[in-house]
Amino acid sequence: MDKKPVPLVCIFSLLLLVSLCQASSVSRTFSKTTASPLENINVNLTVSITAPQDTYYAIDETYPSGWTVMSTPGDTSQSGHVKFIVLDNAVNTNHTYVIRVPASSGTYTFSGVYMFNTTYPNELAISGQTQVQVTAGCVNSTFYRDSDSDGYGNSSWTILNCTAPAGYVSNSLDCNDSNFNIKPNATEICNGFDDNCDGFIDPGCGGPITVTTGYYDGSTTNFSSINVSRNITGMILEKLGAGKIAFRENISFSQSVNLDSQTNISFNRIYINTTAFQMLNRSATVHIYGLSFVNPVIQKDGSACPSSICTFVSYSGGILIFNVSHFTTYSAAEGGPVCGNLNCETTLGETCSSCPGDCGQCPCPSGQTRCSDGACRTDCGGGGGGGGGGGGGGSACTNGQTRACSIAHKGVCASGTENCTNGVWAGCPTPSSEICNHIDDDCNGITDNGLVCECFIGDTRPCGSNVGECREGTAQCLGGAWAECSGNIKPSSEVCNGKDDDCDGIADNNCTAITSVCQDGLIPEEGCMCGDKFYTLGFCYGGVYSETGPEEFPWITVTIFGVIIILVVTIIIIYKEFHRKGKTQVTWDDILQKYKSSFYKLTGRDYWI
Repeated sequence: MDKKPVPLVCIFSLLLLVSLCQASSVSRTFSKTTASPLENINVNLTVSITAPQDTYYAIDETYPSGWTVMSTPGDTSQSGHVKFIVLDNAVNTNHTYVIRVPASSGTYTFSGVYMFNTTYPNELAISGQTQVQVTAGCVNSTFYRDSDSDGYGNSSWTILNCTAPAGYVSNSLDCNDSNFNIKPNATEICNGFDDNCDGFIDPGCGGPITVTTGYYDGSTTNFSSINVSRNITGMILEKLGAGKIAFRENISFSQSVNLDSQTNISFNRIYINTTAFQMLNRSATVHIYGLSFVNPVIQKDGSACPSSICTFVSYSGGILIFNVSHFTTYSAAEGGPVCGNLNCETTLGETCSSCPGDCGQCPCPSGQTRCSDGACRTDCGGGGGGGGGGGGGGSACTNGQTRACSIAHKGVCASGTENCTNGVWAGCPTPSSEICNHIDDDCNGITDNGLVCECFIGDTRPCGSNVGECREGTAQCLGGAWAECSGNIKPSSEVCNGKDDDCDGIADNNCTAITSVCQDGLIPEEGCMCGDKFYTLGFCYGGVYSETGPEEFPWITVTIFGVIIILVVTIIIIYKEFHRKGKTQVTWDDILQKYKSSFYKLTGRDYWI
């Protein structure tokens, strides 16, 4: 019997079956499968292409109701869907989108389908992970990096989490997170370091110390040559244009200090925090510059300073000088008129009626004359005659008079002038509730009394972190407390991308996709570590990554084999879809139109132009 030749179509079919043994696919992974309410997670769709027969694809990813897509390179025009499409030259790739977990706990399921040109007309389900468990009751807290494992954290290196991750603690008290021996409560030794994080280096060690006074100027003492073995005689702190402190007792520093941080000399205010700097709680002569009061009085913490603490020295040219026995906050206020000093101080409210010894007697009313007994009458003969000049007694002032509000009022109520109307002074600002603003709003002479001020109106400060992908923002002071950080970039879940997404100082730590080290040869579909990076396509030999593999790879053979496969697939499509329907002449437009309807079904829009 003669052997019949094998038909060419059989050879093509065999080649096609071989090529489809490893079909193209789409697989899903989550950055975490257990999440907290309102947390962001990353969803990764890994597209594995079996080249060269698959050149385009469409993916329709369906996410659960109640979840919110935060960022994605895909199409989100259809609610509840994220879609991706590549129409030509498709290659292995990853499509990642960020989605926010809903507030309700439970188990949520993702689904989705995909189609390659070789899978047409069938839609295949996306493989891989499909469910995320959302657990309630977890509240994120701030934890601090403890790099040296001494139990104390670094305030500039933070992370938000439900519980403290490995290498983090709940406190931020460490002043040197790279040295286990430097931490709060450690024993101070003479080594040039602040061993116990109290802000002082080598106290009592006898070496040179640092006294920071960048804020001060004028006749401020030069501290550059001071060491712990000597007392400072006549130490001076001065701020030009504001005031000066001249200590009358010796001052001895036993440790480095920053005077700028706990002392202040500003307009009409002298302040020392003697809780922090007990060595400065000494007697001194205080100068307050630039005052415009006529008769200033010394105030301690907003109230009149008793003579046992404050002693007046002089007041001339707007400079008030007085002695104090110890330190707190000192200022000055207008003391009001002083009758009997032979000065008619009208700006302070002195008048002929209130201070006749200084301003002289008031003129008699029209039609009356001043009699020998000093009274004003129409007829000075015969004594008393009935009076008539009192003017209603008991009035606080005479109509038409004006005076500075500062004579009788304090705080914001002391600004401007008031007028005498119907015998009563009126017209000064009225008190209001105290707010944290360094101002005496309720006019009781005490600034911000009754408040606990974490900050003051107008204050701002940097917040957040510049570690990794995070960036600092700005917090503003609202109502005496710091508002939530604004404009900062917060930590996100770690993604296998060579970046420190969770801002803990370590790139790709806890990266769930890194499961193994690449073996020599083709990188598997799920990816692996080749050298120090993660790859999902290409080749790895001896820890060295290559897109094309070794030089001896038979590219010519593979290319010829691929061309044959493409021809076989094209012949099958033409035969299956058209020839059996009686169509004898088939064009590329006919084939394209057929695929168009299928991709429109997946994507919800016409991508074919």
